[in-house]
Amino acid sequence: SLMKPDNRNRFKSDERAYLSDWSLDEAQKDAVVARDYRRMLELGGNIFFVLKLAATDGRSTQSVAASLAGQSVEDYAEMMRAGGRKPVALAA
Repeated sequence: SLMKPDNRNRFKSDERAYLSDWSLDEAQKDAVVARDYRRMLELGGNIFFVLKLAATDGRSTQSVAASLAGQSVEDYAEMMRAGGRKPVALAA
């Protein structure tokens, strides 16, 4: 619903009230208000919805990816220009 300007304005004016219109539990609402992207995903958030929220805040997809990677936007961009992360073998 954040695609619509009226909804974005309503969200920005009172996030908690806006979130009460949706079937979110308190932990999910807390994650949204805190802009804890990792927690939103852990609690079942859809990455596309998370990115819509970031766009509402004027954040880029790259800035969200950087925060999920625990890096600054600059460090994340440099890592990606260098070919991305090296694969890590998982223990059996």
